[in-house]
Amino acid sequence: MLAIVAVTGAVIAGVSSNFGSGPTEDFADYPINLPRTIEAAETISEECNEAAEIAVTANQAIYDKERALFDQVDADGTRTDEEDSLVMQLLDSTDEEYVRVLAPTFASCVTASEWIGVAQRYPAFVGYTDPAGIADDTLQNYCREFLTSRVCIDAVAQGIEMLPAPSP
Repeated sequence: MLAIVAVTGAVIAGVSSNFGSGPTEDFADYPINLPRTIEAAETISEECNEAAEIAVTANQAIYDKERALFDQVDADGTRTDEEDSLVMQLLDSTDEEYVRVLAPTFASCVTASEWIGVAQRYPAFVGYTDPAGIADDTLQNYCREFLTSRVCIDAVAQGIEMLPAPSP
């Protein structure tokens, strides 16, 4: 589920996924040593760059909607079954929104290296604040939805093993 990272504010690879904040204090002093088979491209095409810029704005809007609901249902420190159901419905719908937002980046970027490069340039479009946390596993996770894209086909050609596509 793509939205879980952005919604929960979870710490992944020592990086806070809240859009407006930096690395968490708990992990800020620890180096991030993630697998890096694919190096980030230094040159990003205009099309890929524009898709990422649009995705950043769109992801922020989705995150803001989720955050508002969480603030509302968690205001008193407890959550009813009805509120839990509402949150789960929102998460299901925003998962689809996140996929739609990311689709243009997989259509516009040509190689895995370019996609990693633009994700490191604009980490918010993949739910990160620190580009150091973006590595092979980031691409591997997002490729689950875009296995036939040029980006993901290139990643496989470079030795990245893809996770199975999510079940419908």
